[in-house]
Amino acid sequence: QIREARTRLETIQKWSVGNAGAKTVIEAATALGTKMAPIEGRLLQVKLAASEDNLRYPNMLNEQYDTFAATLDSEDFGPTESQRQVYAYLHGELAGELAKWRAVRDTDLPALQALLRDRGVPLIGDVKSP
Repeated sequence: QIREARTRLETIQKWSVGNAGAKTVIEAATALGTKMAPIEGRLLQVKLAASEDNLRYPNMLNEQYDTFAATLDSEDFGPTESQRQVYAYLHGELAGELAKWRAVRDTDLPALQALLRDRGVPLIGDVKSP
């Protein structure tokens, strides 16, 4: 959803370039993109371009979950207390980031849509909920 919204924001910005009356729209789209970036960046490492980049940049939640799942799958017994604590931490982090995203999706995106409508800019469509 975040990537879809970001792509749509980029389309708005490209569409509005050179249009003096679209300054407000460009600023609002840029501000929304800036607000979404840290959420996306915490969910996954956005700087990865090659497999070797895992060595260069820190793992984010998606990789942390993947690594954690691999440790659980490699054992023949139930999760240990330490593993339960890791899960609780990861789950809490994910829940927090998803709550931030839902707030942006449910508040900031509709506000931008209203601005687009008021300024006569083609709407970017609804970002679908999972």
